[in-house]
Amino acid sequence: MAGLRRSIALASADRYLTVVLNFATLLITARLLTPAEFGIAVLGLAALGAANIVRDFGGTAYIVQVDDPTPERVRTVFTVTFLLTLPFVVLMYLGANWIADFYGEPGLVGFLQLTIICFLFGPFIAPVYALLRREMAFDRIMLMSAISAVVNSVLTIVLVLLGFSYMSFAWAGLASAAAYLVLCNVWGPKFKVYRFSLSEWRQVTSYGVYESSKSMLYYLWDVLPLLAFGKTLGVAGVGLYQRAISISRLPEKTILAGLAPVLLPALSRHVREGRDLKSGYLKSLEHLSAVLWPIFLFLVLFAHPIVLLLLGHQWLETVPLVQIISVAMLFWLPPALPDSTLIAAGAIRQNFLLALTTIPIAVAIQVYMSQYGLRAATLSLLFTIPFWAFASLYVVRRVVPFTFGELWEALRRSAVVALISCVGPAAVALWVGGGDHISLVAGILGGAAALAGWLAGLWLTGHSLLGEVRHVVDFLGNTVSTRIFAKSSTDGSK
Repeated sequence: MAGLRRSIALASADRYLTVVLNFATLLITARLLTPAEFGIAVLGLAALGAANIVRDFGGTAYIVQVDDPTPERVRTVFTVTFLLTLPFVVLMYLGANWIADFYGEPGLVGFLQLTIICFLFGPFIAPVYALLRREMAFDRIMLMSAISAVVNSVLTIVLVLLGFSYMSFAWAGLASAAAYLVLCNVWGPKFKVYRFSLSEWRQVTSYGVYESSKSMLYYLWDVLPLLAFGKTLGVAGVGLYQRAISISRLPEKTILAGLAPVLLPALSRHVREGRDLKSGYLKSLEHLSAVLWPIFLFLVLFAHPIVLLLLGHQWLETVPLVQIISVAMLFWLPPALPDSTLIAAGAIRQNFLLALTTIPIAVAIQVYMSQYGLRAATLSLLFTIPFWAFASLYVVRRVVPFTFGELWEALRRSAVVALISCVGPAAVALWVGGGDHISLVAGILGGAAALAGWLAGLWLTGHSLLGEVRHVVDFLGNTVSTRIFAKSSTDGSK
């Protein structure tokens, strides 16, 4: 358990640093770029990301999950990934003009052609990252990600200030990918990874067909609406919607940031040791709901001051969008949980079928609703997100059987915690006359009230997460007291 906590802590530190840097980049670029300029970068990155998923072909998850990642298996993953990369690089480079013409945005040509170079680093990064993740070497992963993130954020801000507009994201992405590749070679495995081999191609490709197709479907759920909105709503609409989604998913990207990289290796080890997956899945649901539900309710109440603080006045149109998405996210399960559970259970095919039977429906509904405006497209999430969540529970329950009574037992305390946590913020919002009138001081007061209510809810319900909170508090207290004692001892010796 201590090793798992350490892995989550290291992975969280990695993601938190990235989030802090992204915040700094967001705060500056949101005030220097228009929604239309940002929309061009979003469209370009979305078009490239789909090819990135196909190119990986499930190699990362294969190395993490397989019983014995031999050098030949790792080299086969590298070879397959490399061979899939080359045609995509050529196709995307040649198709840049067509994509730009389709959206009527000439600036997309240069953005796409520069960013496509980053693809060439992928085959060399993915196998090394997968090996480190399998070994739960999150200390090295944290350093690699931190250095890459610093390069990306600093360079983006500098280039925007120098007038490079949306191209700043492309140049910064290229530099950060190069930095990550260098570190992979420094901290990678002892054996030679970058050698061509197809000796294990049957195993790799049979696994990769399902994993890559599933990853592509989830990616399309994120980006296909954006690509469609580029036509139905224009680049400004894309920029507004993407910023609203970014703020609404902030809890998942921050507080739960360290969980996703650890779930698959931890649950896979769980299975290899012959332990039951049901308890791990339900306990994860219990903890996730106790963290996410209170924060989404807080976002609904305090969307206006949060948008104003993070993005500035020119993005206030996103406030109602953030509120709608946050309500829908109350039904959200981070895909890492069912995904990691099903992979660890060996249910690769069921995992793919879950995505295949839910995501096309969700995307079709949202794209269709976008014809009626940005608000309508966002409202469609109130159906599509619960639809996917209930479907994922159904599929996981077939592979890892549990009763509805056990599910209710895992979630009922979290519901009470969420309700108690929002009492204070709701009182603050009513006191100042509504969310649009919340000042910085009132926002801080509301946040403090939410935290106090959350802790009170954990204590009143006897929630299992309270033990983890106490562990964190004890750890921090011991760390601080140890440092104070060490400093006083050093001063006394002098």
